[in-house]
Amino acid sequence: MDNVKVATQHLEADQPGKFFDVDYPLPIGLTKGKANVKVRFVPHDRSSAGPVFGVRMVAAKPGATA
Repeated sequence: MDNVKVATQHLEADQPGKFFDVDYPLPIGLTKGKANVKVRFVPHDRSSAGPVFGVRMVAAKPGATA
């Protein structure tokens, strides 16, 4: 996000033929004071990024921890 790696996801046919959700808590410093951010899915060398069917960002409830 905004050129900072947030996570790495390894797709190993964990749920073949099914959609699944993955949550990635974001450091507050990557979003604080911003109206927009750029999210990219970058594959490792000689690999491809798996299909992404939806992305959304939601604010954590005050006092919530990841």
